[in-house]
Amino acid sequence: MPSDRLNASLTVAVFVEEDEQLLMGQKRDTKEWGVPAGHILRGESPIEAAAREALEEMGTQISPYAFLGTFFVPREDGASICFGIRAFVRQGSKFVAKDRENLRIEWKSRGFVEYLLTSGGLYRPEYQAHNLMAWLSGERHPLWILHEIRVPWAK
Repeated sequence: MPSDRLNASLTVAVFVEEDEQLLMGQKRDTKEWGVPAGHILRGESPIEAAAREALEEMGTQISPYAFLGTFFVPREDGASICFGIRAFVRQGSKFVAKDRENLRIEWKSRGFVEYLLTSGGLYRPEYQAHNLMAWLSGERHPLWILHEIRVPWAK
């Protein structure tokens, strides 16, 4: 008998911004562009996961400042629930120009982001398109909304 329970994973997407630009990476394997993103690990909050993903994928430390939104991404075996986090590069921190996952990492304009949404050059659009549209519209919510959310399993 099928279960009525939702098989869900929790993910985070990080929108590191400066002067109306977004820090994005071009993936080595597909040449598509995307923001740092990944699964929230056991014992992590979405804010902690955002900081870890930005460091792993962009080599930079961030200062999260706003919650972008939560987006539901259907999958064959259930769903992913993606938390969007807006952040700045932490003062004094730098980002790497490339890494093992990204061919290059660059600041991209709002116009470039709009182009990606229609051109097919967006990495994993099922995860990133809704978040990017919310970013372009200026959506932001207080970060404190996420402070009590933590993946419930102990480390």
